[in-house]
Amino acid sequence: MAKPDYVRDELVKALPVYELVAACYAGERAVKGRQSYTMQGVNNGGGGSNQIALSPYLPNPSPHNEDVDVSRRRYDDYITRAVFYNVTKRTIKAMAGAVFSKYPTMTLNELRVLEADVDGGGQSLTQQAKDALTNCLMQGRGGLLADMPINTDGVSKAAMAKMQVRPVIIHYDSASIINWRYRKVGGILKNSLVVLSESYVSEDDGYEQKTGRQLLVLRLNDANLAESEILRKDDKGNWQSLGINAITDHSGKQLEDLPFYPYGSVNNDLELDDVPIYDIAELNVAHLRNSADLEEMLFVSGQPTLVVSGLTEQWVDEVLENGIAIGSRSGILLPQGGSAQMLQAQPNSALFEAMQEKKAMMRVLKCEEGIILDTT
Repeated sequence: MAKPDYVRDELVKALPVYELVAACYAGERAVKGRQSYTMQGVNNGGGGSNQIALSPYLPNPSPHNEDVDVSRRRYDDYITRAVFYNVTKRTIKAMAGAVFSKYPTMTLNELRVLEADVDGGGQSLTQQAKDALTNCLMQGRGGLLADMPINTDGVSKAAMAKMQVRPVIIHYDSASIINWRYRKVGGILKNSLVVLSESYVSEDDGYEQKTGRQLLVLRLNDANLAESEILRKDDKGNWQSLGINAITDHSGKQLEDLPFYPYGSVNNDLELDDVPIYDIAELNVAHLRNSADLEEMLFVSGQPTLVVSGLTEQWVDEVLENGIAIGSRSGILLPQGGSAQMLQAQPNSALFEAMQEKKAMMRVLKCEEGIILDTT
């Protein structure tokens, strides 16, 4: 049975990379976002759930046999104290700013309507180019679909100028390009199949919109002519076609190439390229882990602890029945031979030095990318 929603294996392997980079770009809340996991072999106090919500990027510091309720509370504190220093987003913004430091010039002639609104939703052509560059840094590839309404025979340029009928360019990120194929036509290798996953409005009551998932399939038919098809699932979960349409130019001639134009960090084709920002994002998350461990260490052992020895149970009950007050305005009454002292953890700079080392490594990577960004 045909599976139109088949996702290429190489894309499936790349999705966790995209998710990590996207979480870093979105910031601390996204990186600390949690998913439910089942803790195996734990004591849950004789009842209740052994589920715990963890961030994919911050491991649980609790031992495996710790009571699950205690582990939850500890992890809440552990993840709250951690500080995410968002080098990933700052680097992407700096690189995009360097590329677009000079406003692009363009000659569009009759298509000048695209300059202010390229996708029919109000996005300018320059902003779409910035989004494409950002996506290229975060995912390594993407694509642009040139589209035109069906049945445009006899439409004049004047009508297009009034935006009664007009072309649009739609941007797709790498995760949306789920399948692709090539075919040799004559001596030229052409894109013969592109499957795009996109959303559509499935319900709208005038106040609330509900969206569904559909597939936009672009292909070359047996005659090597371009056509498109939209597939949606029916109530039984089966993919149903909304019809196959020929893709034509403004004169009605069917195209011999798919109007989808991929771009990449290495090559402008449909194959997956390296994600330029991935190494920095990985270091960014590693820096977060060091921060979480450092903050927990400071919380647990950073404050001095009073230690009293040589006490008897009788002395505690009769003399220290109200406990022990610490400070220069009060004293501690001890029996003969008793002693009291403050224990203070010795400075441990290992985690701090690890964080500084990762910051230095991120700085080196940014310099290799041609971006000098102060992270001191």
